[in-house]
Amino acid sequence: MYKTRGMGVGRKLKSHRRRQRWADKSYKKSHLGNEWKKPFAGSSHAKGIVLEKIGIEAKQPNSAISKCARVQLIKNGKRLLLLYPMMDEVLIAGFGRKGHAVGDIPGVRFNFVKVSGVSLLALFKEKNNMLDTAEIDWVVFSFKIQFISQLSYFLGCFSTS
Repeated sequence: MYKTRGMGVGRKLKSHRRRQRWADKSYKKSHLGNEWKKPFAGSSHAKGIVLEKIGIEAKQPNSAISKCARVQLIKNGKRLLLLYPMMDEVLIAGFGRKGHAVGDIPGVRFNFVKVSGVSLLALFKEKNNMLDTAEIDWVVFSFKIQFISQLSYFLGCFSTS
């Protein structure tokens, strides 16, 4: 099929191009407006309040119970499931797979970045003593687990098997 030609075909060419653009994956992603329907509504981080604490079992063949929490976002009231600290207010970020779960923990797509306004790195390096020792131990453990899981995912991208 050839392109329409002639003097009065400008409108036809324009409207055909406008319809065909929607077949382009990147154009459709940026113009559908689905980014605003996601929990973070277009932003990279969001603040939330921990509602309840849950233990989630790992998928087969692994066996572990991960400490997770149901969190309600402050900005829009949406509820999420994430790996959590034992505190009340957290800053949340995506887990790194663009809305998909990571590793063997089903349904957990988010992770915490800050706890009560203090970054995990500051707590890990013990630069801020706002928490008691049990909570600091848990945050350090969680930080190590987070780092190891991201490293193993990164290394898994390069494996040939």
